[in-house]
Amino acid sequence: MAGRYVFAPMAGAESDAALLKNAATLARQIEASVEAAFVEPDNSAYLAGISVVDGLPSAALSALSDAQEEGLKIARQAFKSVFGDADDSEARFCGALSRKEVSGLVRLAAFTVIDSGSAAGAGPFSTLFEDFLFTDAAPVVVARGTFNLDNISIAWNGSREAATAMKFALPLLRRADKVCVLQAGEDTDGAETIADPVQAQMWLQARGVDARQMRAGDGYVGEALMKACTDHDCGLLVAGAYGHSRARQMVFGGATRAFVQNQEGPSLLLAH
Repeated sequence: MAGRYVFAPMAGAESDAALLKNAATLARQIEASVEAAFVEPDNSAYLAGISVVDGLPSAALSALSDAQEEGLKIARQAFKSVFGDADDSEARFCGALSRKEVSGLVRLAAFTVIDSGSAAGAGPFSTLFEDFLFTDAAPVVVARGTFNLDNISIAWNGSREAATAMKFALPLLRRADKVCVLQAGEDTDGAETIADPVQAQMWLQARGVDARQMRAGDGYVGEALMKACTDHDCGLLVAGAYGHSRARQMVFGGATRAFVQNQEGPSLLLAH
């Protein structure tokens, strides 16, 4: 391997095996290895509810410890079921890591793969998903379905976030059968002026990627882009994440929110 790796955070759940398989698919595509770890759950909310007067009951401490041990066991078994006896040059299980320790692996990874539920705010790593994007400034892949990397679209609006995502995606774009620079039509959700996609197309062509252009329909940008991806059987959408503030996204919606909430849509490669 070339020294690059794809990082897979594991929750100690049945979904871990599917996540690892998607990480392996991604790693093979860019000739990288997989590094996986069981991420210890965040018990701060639980601990905050216990007063200093009462203290922390020993039974509660024991239950938390037992749950973590069980999660680590499940994660280890999932890793073994997917990678068997692969050596460290192909896949490595890093044991149990705290959420703080995970950042070090994420920042150095080529990509970090996360489950679709967490990206949508309903999974074990919902808070980590935003940490990866904003705090670690790392590219995050939200793998869905069969995780097809042959047909890739790029949501292009000329923003810094879109350019960052496209640069991160270049190793995948070079190996894809079809690449499309996808631009939204007339915007009805207050997004910024959309840039000419020729700039992105020329940048890609200069780097060996034969990309075509396509225009999505009019309407809300996120919904229009997702519909275009579905209509053209796109397997992966490369997009800048949260070009607007997170507060605005929560109140008014936005393209990123539409991408992550539509769990029936294509897989995502997001960067901020």
